[in-house]
Amino acid sequence: MFSRFALLTALVCGFLGTLSSCSKKPPAQDLFELSQQTQFEGISLHLQISQSSLKTNERARVSLNIKHDPSLEITLPNLEGQLGDFTFAEIITPPAKLDSQSWVHRHISFLIEPDLPGESTLSPFEFTVENPDGEISKIHTKPVAIQVLSVVVDADTQLRDIAP
Repeated sequence: MFSRFALLTALVCGFLGTLSSCSKKPPAQDLFELSQQTQFEGISLHLQISQSSLKTNERARVSLNIKHDPSLEITLPNLEGQLGDFTFAEIITPPAKLDSQSWVHRHISFLIEPDLPGESTLSPFEFTVENPDGEISKIHTKPVAIQVLSVVVDADTQLRDIAP
């Protein structure tokens, strides 16, 4: 039998689906405006970027998901300092996980901040892949164009004293 609370919640949510306690969270992929997939023998890269346009005082979230065969040795790209026209602000790299088919899943999440306004490019991420035979290959994402808007209004470029 249903509890009175569960029955009441179902009725209220049925009539008033706008309640925050009744609504479902959107899927994670809906939080990203830009997305690209790159595949190579035994490896899949999925790059997602939260914004295709941002201001010079904003940051964009970048998510990089790597799925690969456990027999491959993957060297991650250097994520320090600059990447094209952007600077890394925060990097999160949790440990790799194995799924039920024994594929390795890695996730890298980071924030980037733009250097200058204008059309900016997020440079490709390059990975080194070594197979069990010792053959080394390179795989990379594609460059991504991001529009960076200035926080300064075009007509307001005159320097002046700041009044107290």
